[in-house]
Amino acid sequence: MNQTLLMLVALVVLLQSFSFGAELPPDKSGDGVSEKIHAAGIAWIDAYLKSNKPDELVPIAEAIADKLIAGGTLYIAGDPAFCDELDFRAGGLAGVKTWNGVQRMEKNDVLLIGVISAGDKGARFFRSGPFVGSYGSLTQALTVHIGSHNWPQLERLGEMINKDRWKAGLYFLDTQAPVGGSMEAVAIGQMSTLAVTWALEAEIAAAISRKGKTPSVLGSIFAPGANEFDEKIKAKSVLDEPKIDAIPGGKLGREYLTVCRRQIAAFLESGQSQQLRKAAARVADAQRRKAAVWTITEGHVHARGAIVPAELTRVVVFGPSWTWEAPQGLHTGDLLLFVGYLAFPKEAVDKARTAGADAAVIVADDGPNDEHVTTVKSSWEKWDAVVTLPGYPYKGMPSSAILTTLHWYALMAEAVGEKKD
Repeated sequence: MNQTLLMLVALVVLLQSFSFGAELPPDKSGDGVSEKIHAAGIAWIDAYLKSNKPDELVPIAEAIADKLIAGGTLYIAGDPAFCDELDFRAGGLAGVKTWNGVQRMEKNDVLLIGVISAGDKGARFFRSGPFVGSYGSLTQALTVHIGSHNWPQLERLGEMINKDRWKAGLYFLDTQAPVGGSMEAVAIGQMSTLAVTWALEAEIAAAISRKGKTPSVLGSIFAPGANEFDEKIKAKSVLDEPKIDAIPGGKLGREYLTVCRRQIAAFLESGQSQQLRKAAARVADAQRRKAAVWTITEGHVHARGAIVPAELTRVVVFGPSWTWEAPQGLHTGDLLLFVGYLAFPKEAVDKARTAGADAAVIVADDGPNDEHVTTVKSSWEKWDAVVTLPGYPYKGMPSSAILTTLHWYALMAEAVGEKKD
């Protein structure tokens, strides 16, 4: 049978499969679940930028800058993972404090409340009684609530609140993330709240610069000289030195989101979504073998913010790397799932291998890919923070949590699919 005839036979078989409604096997070569989830992240950013949402952050940032310059404290509340992401964060504003429900708010204080998932118990950690009841010292703070109003839990929140009692201002930032429990919806829910919050912080920094002051922005602990610098500024929200140029409103928020978009696109263009599928196959294989998928994180948000699908009962989120001593907890046949940061965790992986466990790693660095280790290379850059503050020694606003949020839920979705296969 010659080549032309073979092609015709293949075409006929293909057409018959469509005619009789048979399902073709899923194409995992570049248009799979991982690509879809990352593309959804890009689409959300595109829609946010197209509707000029960063400009809506400017007047809120101006009001917050006035409070911080006057000596107020920036508090954070809501989902614990949201608070983790903003607390003493490379590229973020220093002087941030997690509100524990006890501190009394003063007239110059600011409160950011972030909800990163619909219906998850983390959304209820914030003491909502005083908030919706509009009473107590809570109403003294300029308050910004960030989350999707598509979620029924948040949709009518504003109706229950007496805004007149919030003398310093009460703002709701609707991320418009989709409702639903799919990994795509969960990913965009978490990503969008974090993205809006970092865009707002970028605009707060810019607003402080326009008022003749300098935002107190932390450098990464991995950046040269940053530890000493951070030690000096860690309790402050505003600095007098170094002097920086005044930054126009809307510029940094838009720049931050644009860089995040570019980095997500770079992840897809480099083919790393296929590497993510290989990591997912390892997770699914461990699940089938009833081995533990021992998950360690180096970022801020995932230790308490990573949601694991019910199908993946063997995925254990141990927590942050600095509380774990490799290969603690790993047994022969287990999988180390290391959601890392900048450098490949060679020591942790080597000790995991010595203990008889394989590894899957998500990190910005290069790493091995062989029969025992899969490395997924992300596309955020040293030292994580991405926007330039002219005259300041370090960049501001980190992007890693935006990317790793998409990576995590793509990994989970792919692993569920592999397990079903």
